Amino acid sequence: MADLDLILTALAAGGGAVATAMAEQTARDAYAVLKSLLRPYLRHSEAALRELDADRPDRRVIEAHLDTDAAAGDRELLAAARALLDELGHGPATSFSVGTVQGDLSTPHFRGPVTVHGDLHFGSRSGEVRPPASPATT
Repeated sequence: MADLDLILTALAAGGGAVATAMAEQTARDAYAVLKSLLRPYLRHSEAALRELDADRPDRRVIEAHLDTDAAAGDRELLAAARALLDELGHGPATSFSVGTVQGDLSTPHFRGPVTVHGDLHFGSRSGEVRPPASPATT
């Protein structure tokens, strides 16, 4: 995961967990640390600072106003993002479900890079659903 994606993913995951009361106190503390370390990179935008203080910060607003190069280069901020994801169970050795996709599987339902480690299974009650075949190479 790229550094900026790591930071923004941790912010979204932390906001979601804390807003739904699913997080333990250590996760809440890790989320608070991440937000405090992110704050200096949003100084030029009052709207982004207000968004950061929201229960569930909107990643798009934060990213639009974030000093991305400086934030992605901050080792302490990156460590805080990794620590939060680890605390929430989204660390490198953990897998989690994205959800169920219903409907036409021939159109992509994910945006951005998706990396699958291990097996990927598609299935339904009526039988196995197979993803579209890859184009033949000649």
